[in-house]
Amino acid sequence: MTDRYGDIWIAIEGESASRIYDIIVNSRIYKEFPEDMKLDYRENLLFIEDSWWGYSPFADFVMPFLMGDDYYYLQYLGHEFRWETNDHEGKYFTIPAEANIEVIWHLSLNANSANEATKINEYARELNKRYNLELCTREYRGLEFFDWGFCYVDVDSDNIKVAEEMIKEVVAHFPDMKLTFKGSGDEACYHWEKRSKNGVLVAVEPWRVGVHCEKESFDELLTHIPFIEQQGFEVCRKESKSSLYWEYDHISEEEICNDTIVGLSKKMPQVTIYSFKQILEDGAPAVETFCILNNGVGEWLVDLAFEDLIEYDCSNGYRWYKPSSIWKTIKDPECCFEQLLRKARGGEGASVDSVYGVLKCSVDERERNSDGRELAHWLALFKPEDKQWLMEADRTLCDCIVLAGMHHNWHSEDGNMPLFEYNAEDEKRLFERVSSNWAEFPLNSTYYEQKGYIYLLKFTNLNYRSILRNYIEGIEPYMDKTDKRLQWFRKEIGDN
Repeated sequence: MTDRYGDIWIAIEGESASRIYDIIVNSRIYKEFPEDMKLDYRENLLFIEDSWWGYSPFADFVMPFLMGDDYYYLQYLGHEFRWETNDHEGKYFTIPAEANIEVIWHLSLNANSANEATKINEYARELNKRYNLELCTREYRGLEFFDWGFCYVDVDSDNIKVAEEMIKEVVAHFPDMKLTFKGSGDEACYHWEKRSKNGVLVAVEPWRVGVHCEKESFDELLTHIPFIEQQGFEVCRKESKSSLYWEYDHISEEEICNDTIVGLSKKMPQVTIYSFKQILEDGAPAVETFCILNNGVGEWLVDLAFEDLIEYDCSNGYRWYKPSSIWKTIKDPECCFEQLLRKARGGEGASVDSVYGVLKCSVDERERNSDGRELAHWLALFKPEDKQWLMEADRTLCDCIVLAGMHHNWHSEDGNMPLFEYNAEDEKRLFERVSSNWAEFPLNSTYYEQKGYIYLLKFTNLNYRSILRNYIEGIEPYMDKTDKRLQWFRKEIGDN
């Protein structure tokens, strides 16, 4: 996962303001995600605010294509704690005064026991006679000692480097201890972790694994905790969820972690074992991969649609999954999807968004998803009453599903009867909307999404090739003739 994120503010003057405003509000992306971009349009002046993760498709690709560099911007690069602007005269933007506030850096060294913590603290105090790091003050800066180890907090990067050297020397002095070094800057926005091995700090990637079985077999699973601990893992049990969890280093312990789970399954050959892994960085709850094992046999799979199938609790201001939801999703993702569909039919906006997320993921991420659940798999769970909310969603993928569903049914038992009632006016209106939105695909986008739309439109009698021809005419001047997307488009319209 990328760690790049930020916010950008853009100001456009003159006649271009009206033109760009019309392009944005009529674009497919803005219609589908109107909350992602804030617009403030006045006569001959347009302000745009966009928050991004990874990169900003609009600021990085669309704006240079439409405007060159003829606009003003102010941008905060969160991953670098840095501001930048081209409005050097301060006509619309100035870098905020608080931007000059120094980053607070936090370093810590943790031991595994109180006895070890006492030893590293004593040695650190002795070393500090030479390093001369200031002891902690009321301003919460400096060197401070605790029952678990010690930490150093400062805004001075030079002092931080000195503290890191002292920490390395402490680690080297205790090669038999398993110490954990953690660092962060700008609170939790930037952080890293290392662990000591033979007196040297080594970078790690903390992951978490969960193991689950049915309630009637959990007592047997508990008897195998010593086996897990023998592999070097500290086990946390959640008896109410019939689950065990432990953390591990994805870099160095991935193989032994997998072998441990397989070993557990072989020790319980009559029991189905469910497992998942997730990255602990930023407390990310997403399931990176999952596995269902019987007698040690199973395959680690990926389905990014799980992100939208899992139920989350945001009541405390944090987005975290409900404890049993991951296991429910792994066991029966179709049931979870049908539950979302029922809520979407009732007008629940969040469920509409989640259903859309699952469908879009099955199209956009088909190469990364390895469990075989593609778009048709989910469409087989739709019912005739889903037509209404799909049309109201006003999203290109939803429109294409309705168009296809008026000619086709993904239910095997009803294959000869269309899923949705045919209506000529609906078909005309939706196809016009699809045609209009198609032109808004950015040049840098993948064509998997467009492939998904064509897959759906092929079930109809509509002339979808005209859409592709118009799109090619618009993008071809800016693309390499050998580009695989262009080749695929031409193949679809029969030009190859």
